Amino acid sequence: MIRNPKYTGYQVWNRRARKQGSNRVNPPEAWIWSEEPAHEALITREEYEAAAIQGKANQRSRQGVSAKVARTSARTNYLYRGLLHCGICGLRMWGNHRPRYNYYSCQPTHQRSKKDIPANHPPHVYLNEDRINDALLPFLGESLFGAARVDYWRTCLEASNDPVSAVTLDEHGGDTQHGDVLMAACRRRCSAG
Repeated sequence: MIRNPKYTGYQVWNRRARKQGSNRVNPPEAWIWSEEPAHEALITREEYEAAAIQGKANQRSRQGVSAKVARTSARTNYLYRGLLHCGICGLRMWGNHRPRYNYYSCQPTHQRSKKDIPANHPPHVYLNEDRINDALLPFLGESLFGAARVDYWRTCLEASNDPVSAVTLDEHGGDTQHGDVLMAACRRRCSAG
C-alpha cells in the first residue's frame, strides 16, 4: 500500500530510468535520497522499508497482466491469482476450474517445500472463488468505499487501544489521500496481535 517513498518526508530521485525513453523502474539501490527530510513525514523510513519487503513478498509472478496474456495457453483468469495462501501451511494456493466455478487449492503432495507442511494438513484444501467474493466484496464495499468508512476505521483503531493511530486518523480527518497510511497503521495493529 505504501509504495511512495516520499511519505517518509525525504525527496527521492532516480526512481525511474527515463533518459533512454524506457521509463522502467530503477532498483531501490540506485535511488538518490535527500540527506534531510524535505517535508513532514507520514511514515518512518523503517515502516516504508518494511512495507517494501512485504510488497515484494506479495508480488505475483505476472503482476499487472491477465493470465491469458502472460501465458497464451491459459484458459481461465483467476481473480485472486497469487494472493491466497493456505491457512494451514502458509504456502500459496493455485487456481483450478470446474465447468461452473473457479476454486483455489492447496495439496501438500504438489508442493515443492514439503518440509514446512504440518503433519495434520489435510490431503486437499479447496476454497471456492464465489464464497470468497461473497465474504470479501461486501467488506471492501463498506470498509473502503462505504459512506461510513471513516467511522469504521476509527472504531477499529480505537478498539486496538492504540492512541497514536487514533490521533493519526483525527489529524487527517479520514481524508482518502491518507488512506494508505491508515491502512498501514491498521495492518501493524493486526500483525501485532
